Amino acid sequence: MDGDIRDLKAQTNPYAVQTVIKKRSTNQLKPHSLLCSWKPVTLTNMSFLGLIFHMCISGRPRMAVHWCSNPIGSCNFCSHVMSRLRYIQIHSFLQLTDNHKKKSQEKKDFIHSSKSFLTTTG
Repeated sequence: MDGDIRDLKAQTNPYAVQTVIKKRSTNQLKPHSLLCSWKPVTLTNMSFLGLIFHMCISGRPRMAVHWCSNPIGSCNFCSHVMSRLRYIQIHSFLQLTDNHKKKSQEKKDFIHSSKSFLTTTG
């Protein structure tokens, strides 16, 4: 499992950097974009996966509710693991496989990426 997490980290960071560079070079990166504050994912940040499982079983209707400040609606767990901004950043860039090794049609196919990841980790 630890190797799988390292693989996700190893694919996510380059993908994020490539995306930020591409958007900057085409002037598509807005000054206050989430992308501007991107920092590389660490193994500790991969607790992100635990948050996904938590959100799936918690029954809250929307992702943002997990970070709300209302004591009645808040779960308090997610905000102690990581900020909502960091969660959204990682969620935006989470990458299962290396895009450079895929054929152009495979790049658009999430199922192929998932199969490829599961085959190499399973």
